[in-house]
Amino acid sequence: MSESDAFPGLMREWVRQSTRLSMSGMMRFARDAGISMAQIGALATIHHRGWVGVVELGNILHVSSAAASQILDKLVVRGYVTRMEKPEDRRQKVVAVTEAGKRLLAQSMAARQEWVDSLEDLLSREEKDSISASISILLRALGNVSASSRTPGCLGQEPL
Repeated sequence: MSESDAFPGLMREWVRQSTRLSMSGMMRFARDAGISMAQIGALATIHHRGWVGVVELGNILHVSSAAASQILDKLVVRGYVTRMEKPEDRRQKVVAVTEAGKRLLAQSMAARQEWVDSLEDLLSREEKDSISASISILLRALGNVSASSRTPGCLGQEPL
């Protein structure tokens, strides 16, 4: 089998293992911080949007408005988001991420990416250089893939 024939399987395995390590770090962080994955997802969505209403958040997260409201209530109580009036329509209420929420998101991202530091310690300089060149190629290609398949409201479009 040529290297190009092995590419799809290797990429799938890379995605599987890196996702497992990433999500394991994120879930461990969430457990230790006493926050649910749904709350982290809501917080990340609000952060990327700047502010969001309850109905819109429910639509983005694919949950009912009541469930989105419960998630937001918990985030407000913990000081991670604040309720406010929508700037262009003061009759509508929206929520925005507080500084405490931004800190929590930064900590969750660091926990999600801890495994990268461990991996780096296991590779030689030559291996890191080779992998860096390959990842640059992949990132360029992914930019083209994501530009053609971007879904409005999709989580994770931009890094935190």
